Amino acid sequence: MRLAAERLAARIALKGSMEKDTSALNVMENHVAPAAFSISDVMPILRNIREAQVKQVELLKNMDTRIQRIEDVIIHNRKEGKKPDGWPSEGLPLKDLGAFYEWEVFLKSSNDNYEFAVGYCSVHSGKGKDEEEMGANVCRLLFSEELASKLNWKGTENKRGLKSLKVGDCIIAACRRKYEDADTDGQVTRGISKWLRSKSKPSSKEKN
Repeated sequence: MRLAAERLAARIALKGSMEKDTSALNVMENHVAPAAFSISDVMPILRNIREAQVKQVELLKNMDTRIQRIEDVIIHNRKEGKKPDGWPSEGLPLKDLGAFYEWEVFLKSSNDNYEFAVGYCSVHSGKGKDEEEMGANVCRLLFSEELASKLNWKGTENKRGLKSLKVGDCIIAACRRKYEDADTDGQVTRGISKWLRSKSKPSSKEKN
């Protein structure tokens, strides 16, 4: 019942926003009616209408995504209950390598811990427009920028790699909850790699 009420409230808020924008469009359309208007007069008005339509479509997409995310979080919290023992005491994102290794131990310690983490990351990170973006979103949820600068996917360049760790499996599994394409894993790892690379700090050689 609570979920239905929250969803209804969100829909009512969206409907009110749409009616307000539609009213603005009606006003603009009414100005087009007089035959005395020239093309040069009408075209700017039509452009304004089209821009308003584009913004409305984007608003609908964003609202739908946000509503879905809220529903997912509520369902996850009802199903999984409170966070398991061993969940990071300072919460997420993880601040440093010490917290990172503790998180790895937490994921390995039991399947229940791992499944809770997968579900949590899946609903709290945001689906994004595709698998690649969601992979980056999960990383953003899990890792501080300071920690991210010390990580990459493969473990090269004297950094800790995610590929061989339970952490890497968790990120991919979280994205699979939302995407089931044949190349989901490949697209997710590209998103992970790009996001971590964007947080890399220049080496001392690069600075000189």
